[in-house]
Amino acid sequence: MEVFIYVLIFLATFVAASLFNWTILTIAEHYYDWKEKRKEVLKRSEPSVIPELSELKTPKFLKINENCVIDENLFDRFQLSRIRQGLNQGLDVSLYANPKFSLEQMLQIQQGLIHGIDVSIYAKPEYDELQMEQILSGLVAGEDISDYADPSYSATEMALIRYKENMSYCHNK
Repeated sequence: MEVFIYVLIFLATFVAASLFNWTILTIAEHYYDWKEKRKEVLKRSEPSVIPELSELKTPKFLKINENCVIDENLFDRFQLSRIRQGLNQGLDVSLYANPKFSLEQMLQIQQGLIHGIDVSIYAKPEYDELQMEQILSGLVAGEDISDYADPSYSATEMALIRYKENMSYCHNK
């Protein structure tokens, strides 16, 4: 768009130069004046002058349930798709309709809801999607997750703890 404006300005100055017998220097002076005035106007009218306003968009609300409404501008299109899919499935998407959750985290929470699991245990932004997957797998398997449901453990560490607990359970039978 900006290139188009510059081409338009060039053509206008070329026409003006031929009509008024302006020299190249005169055209350059007018262009420079115009450019400086444009900068001043943009500075005064640009929302980025006030940093808090630079990211503002008109809210687009999506009603989740009677008590929950979200602003669609806070989510990317994939997150919104996941939220809408959960709404269509009749799930309580308010548990994962949080812009702090990545798409993958939302998927893990959605899977837990589909399995009828109490996702409040792991539906927290401090868990990454791989940690959530380990906790969800443990809950689905009926395991006691209290030993590894800790955000300080990596997903690999959680998997090792689960493996050791399952091995000790098999040996105790």
